[in-house]
Amino acid sequence: MRDEADRLLNNALYFHRQGRLDEAHGIYRQVIRDNPDHAHAHHLLGLVTRHRGQEHDANRYFQRAAEIAPEEALYRATLADSHRQIGDDAGARRELEAIEALVFDDPDLRIQVATIWGLIGENAAALDRCRPVIAMFPDHLRGNLLLGSLLSDRGDFEEALAALEKVRVADPALPDPTCALASTLFALGRYDRILRLDAPPDSRQRFGEAAMKATVLWLQGRARDAATLVDASQAHEAALPDWPRKAVFRGTLDQLAGLLAFRGRHAAHYESAAHATLAVIGDEQATAAAGYIVTIDGQSTRLIGEPAFGCRAAHLVVADNRFKAAYLAALARVPSGSRFVSLIGSLDCRIAGLLAELPRSRHGQFEDLSPADQLASDYVDWLAATCRARGVTPIVAGTPATNVQVEVMKGLTRSAYLEIIERFNRALAAGARRHGFAFADLLAATRGSTAQGRPGLYIDTNHILPTGLVDALDRSDTGSAS
Repeated sequence: MRDEADRLLNNALYFHRQGRLDEAHGIYRQVIRDNPDHAHAHHLLGLVTRHRGQEHDANRYFQRAAEIAPEEALYRATLADSHRQIGDDAGARRELEAIEALVFDDPDLRIQVATIWGLIGENAAALDRCRPVIAMFPDHLRGNLLLGSLLSDRGDFEEALAALEKVRVADPALPDPTCALASTLFALGRYDRILRLDAPPDSRQRFGEAAMKATVLWLQGRARDAATLVDASQAHEAALPDWPRKAVFRGTLDQLAGLLAFRGRHAAHYESAAHATLAVIGDEQATAAAGYIVTIDGQSTRLIGEPAFGCRAAHLVVADNRFKAAYLAALARVPSGSRFVSLIGSLDCRIAGLLAELPRSRHGQFEDLSPADQLASDYVDWLAATCRARGVTPIVAGTPATNVQVEVMKGLTRSAYLEIIERFNRALAAGARRHGFAFADLLAATRGSTAQGRPGLYIDTNHILPTGLVDALDRSDTGSAS
């Protein structure tokens, strides 16, 4: 009977690999009817069920395989990943901890286990399990890709780069839909290296790297080249599958499209001569500043965009992380003795930021909004200490007004959302005064007659145009910024 089961499984595997999932599914079920304790059949049935888009059903088959053969690390690793995919991180952690008691030498499986640790947010545990594999198998490409991604995620960019470059050189076709190499190069300001990356075969990775290349071209003032890449990428987006970072890359392209359109209407503000530069370091809002020419202290000054994508004030006041490392890498490019604009806080004040993180009462009320004040104050204190050590002077920029249609929000949430923005901005201004820094009130510069943003200053719900920042600089004591 076992021989017959093996023959059927081989047939099912053939159909499975050909994408004939229903036929494979039927044969796997037939094997299990005849052999209810066939762990491998349960595992394969789980895989084909997953590939049919039914992860909760697949989870039951993976559980059964692990129950039949608890000593099989592969089954437990697959079950752990299934738990993760259905949102049960505790179940994933339980299986991963059980795997620790098992003995297995397969480097691919050990990297798979390390990957799952990373996917549930346990980067230290993932690194602890990844490094020994690389020590034994230094040319293990998936292991190096994981190692580089984990190191980049915690801000160890240079070490990450060595592993990620190794993978790209050895096998450019190995998929990296998170675009870890390009993201690491971007954080380090190695823009020319990003532009030299050959287009990868994986369509997701190609889309993400194209978004980063277009951003580099925009930051370098190569608007025509950036527009060509943005147009081509947006045209192909609909054909791409969904994956976790697709929305991020799409948002980047949409922002660039808006900035390119703005530049086309205001060419004189980009193409005239400039005699000085002023860096703008911050989250993605800093991208809007790139190349715009203003007059500061009587000098024609070109704004230099230095975005550290995803960076929040909350990232800067805690232990080392990739967002903080990216901000510091940009700050290191500011010459000693210079001023720069620190444009941080927009992400903290969004709906997915502090509003989602602050506790509520059982009646849905926000009981304490003071953490917004404290975070902004702590950020400016950190900025002051960091800049003193580097011999540079920040111009603290406020947070922009919201361009969200707040009237559709529930009353309690809307009130708290708008108050968080106000409180955060006031605390930034107070912190700047406390340390003797100029404050560019971006909230006042972008707010209209209501609490929402002024028309004509935004690309979309979240992204500002450079005119809002210029107005804020003009209102500060940095000198005229018109």
